[in-house]
Amino acid sequence: MKEINLAPYAFAVGEGTFDMRQFLSEAALSPLMKLGGLRLLETHNLVNRIRQHEGDSLLVDEKEYKQLVAVTKIPEMAGATMGFSANEVEMVRRILEAPDVDVKKKE
Repeated sequence: MKEINLAPYAFAVGEGTFDMRQFLSEAALSPLMKLGGLRLLETHNLVNRIRQHEGDSLLVDEKEYKQLVAVTKIPEMAGATMGFSANEVEMVRRILEAPDVDVKKKE
């Protein structure tokens, strides 16, 4: 499993706060993701988990992790007309460099 840090962070450029939870919730369901029926439902379930999760760290399985990695590819999907800025570096780092976490089943 991967541990995703959902805590907000200060913008790298300018004033303000980057809301990881809100960004991931909106970006994961963006039309740029080109989600079909099954992938749309699976991603919607992940987005609901992100929105409802109370802590700053969310454990995701491999399938959910791949959905979040896809979000980091939105600029490539949009073509040269759009890209991430310095304010999204931390978001991309938190996803692509998310630590692996060993989880043991409770008995």
